[in-house]
Amino acid sequence: MGLSAGCSIARYAQRACLALCTLLAACGFRLGYDALEQCGQGGTCPSGLDCVQGLCVLAPDAGGGDGTVVPGTDGGFPSPPGGPTAPLCGSTQLLRDDFTDPAYLWQWVPSGALGASAAVANGRLEIYLDPGAADVEAGQHSRTVYDLRGSEIAVAALQVGGRRTALVARDFTDLRAELSVVDGELRAVVADGASADVRAAVPYSATMHRYWRLRESAGLLWWEVSPDRSIWIPFHAEVTPLRSPYVEVHLVASGQLVTASEVWFDDLNLPSASAPGACAASSVRDTFDDGVLAVTWNNWIGSGACTGREVNGRFELTFSGVGDSWCGTETRQVVDLRDDATVVEVATSPSMTDLSTLFEAVSLADSTRIEMRHDESLLFMSMRDGNRMLASRSLTFDATAHHFWRLREAAGTTYWETSPDATTWTTQLSAPTRIDLSQVIVDLAGGHWPPGPGGPVTIRYDRFNSAP
Repeated sequence: MGLSAGCSIARYAQRACLALCTLLAACGFRLGYDALEQCGQGGTCPSGLDCVQGLCVLAPDAGGGDGTVVPGTDGGFPSPPGGPTAPLCGSTQLLRDDFTDPAYLWQWVPSGALGASAAVANGRLEIYLDPGAADVEAGQHSRTVYDLRGSEIAVAALQVGGRRTALVARDFTDLRAELSVVDGELRAVVADGASADVRAAVPYSATMHRYWRLRESAGLLWWEVSPDRSIWIPFHAEVTPLRSPYVEVHLVASGQLVTASEVWFDDLNLPSASAPGACAASSVRDTFDDGVLAVTWNNWIGSGACTGREVNGRFELTFSGVGDSWCGTETRQVVDLRDDATVVEVATSPSMTDLSTLFEAVSLADSTRIEMRHDESLLFMSMRDGNRMLASRSLTFDATAHHFWRLREAAGTTYWETSPDATTWTTQLSAPTRIDLSQVIVDLAGGHWPPGPGGPVTIRYDRFNSAP
């Protein structure tokens, strides 16, 4: 498991290497795990380094303050802080799972092909790969995106398998940073679409590399490993290659195999670090004026022939008008509506048979929601727990008086409000907040039930959380 080091071991415990190189006065000395793992087994560490599970690492008072191995600067990147610098609202640390509580399944979207699957079992995430002629992949990825700036993604890799086991951070353009084991080799990878570049690689050690971490600090992304989740060893670092405010987290395994294989992950971002919650709902703003839907939105199609696009300074939903058809756009991140408000201009909402215009805040955890909805000639307002109505009211829809819709929560009360000009507001319904609004997505949506209004129809939204 040796690394040909000299002083070129910048990607792995470089400062430990430099300390040993200095003592040995030979930077060409072959230094890697063969040498480092001898400590505690008859060998000793140089002054300033501690022996931790067979590895010589910097003492806590010599580096990051928490036992972190801190690389020197000769490798082309500065020494990192010992942990995340300052996680922002919506950080990756909100995504936590010990894989024992089914309540957290809402956070994930499973993936798998024929001959590959993933399941939460035995208190961990288990990925199963069957033998066969195809190269298969399975795992799960986060349902929404998170902010990696000043934050981290850490997981226990209890068992690797297949040809590839990977922790992946992926942005909305399919740029990916990956810490993976491929054919017995631990790798730091940056990928774009089908193209992947291995930035660093060492032989994999199940003991020394039991925990994996991708961490962003001051514009740099760090690939790190640990034997015990307290001593983190930098493996590679570079200028963050991702759009780090909008990152999906993937836990996957893949390969074309001759024998079945299992991969086990556990304790994602646990024990949890202190981090802000979701960002305020009002922090997402859009005037829909540039012709390109902002990255803060995620378009979806539920059924039928419908499209969502930004055009002519509006966000438009167009429908065939025949049969069952639903689509919309939703905030790409979960947001916090507590003691906050979210507003939208309903520029066009036709009063037509079977047609519905929706503005809602939905909890992905349990599908509870608050909503405003224009159906035919009526404006409906409700708070729902599944099919159970917790509060509701309807009134005749007036396109002028009800031109702006606002969902607001304050001090334990939820308000449904309308305005002709986004200045003078009328409360149409208020009720005690009986659902969790701390992590919701806000949805601009619409559609029609069969048989439909009978011809093409368009709903238009404008000025989301933006003043006229």
